[in-house]
Amino acid sequence: MTEIDFALNQNDVTDIIELVGTVVWNKANEFKSFENLSESEKTFVFIDIFESEIKQH
Repeated sequence: MTEIDFALNQNDVTDIIELVGTVVWNKANEFKSFENLSESEKTFVFIDIFESEIKQH
């Protein structure tokens, strides 16, 4: 089972979002770039950043 499969098999939606976020951010950090992320992964990152900024203000 991949990390994404594990994340998506959780029962709690918040857990799914947090785990998927961790997987995507780890992938970006591994490559030291967002260029290697898929379009879906990039969208997830942008939304994650956007939500984080909204919560801070």
